[in-house]
Amino acid sequence: MALSHTRIYARISNEKAQGGILYIDLPRFGKRRCKGGKRKAGCSLIPNRLDIAERPEVVDFRDLLCDWEGDTVYGQDAYLMTLVERKSQLTLIGKVYHKQADLVAD
Repeated sequence: MALSHTRIYARISNEKAQGGILYIDLPRFGKRRCKGGKRKAGCSLIPNRLDIAERPEVVDFRDLLCDWEGDTVYGQDAYLMTLVERKSQLTLIGKVYHKQADLVAD
């Protein structure tokens, strides 16, 4: 006899409506999931964050050799740190295992 996951969850849902407790044993019971694109980023996650609109206007012209942009990209077990110098496009890439401010700054 074969059962689909839809049929199993329908039975558990009906049992819950009748006062049962089978739903408590589900692996995702009580967990909230972020649904497509509703995650918050920016000022709510980064303390003392400055908006990109607040940077000096001279940075937009790329005239100086000292304007760097940094970014972190999350991988499976580590973070990829990238630093790009805006005028020369010199790129430095490194791997860090934790996204802590002091570790990333080093």
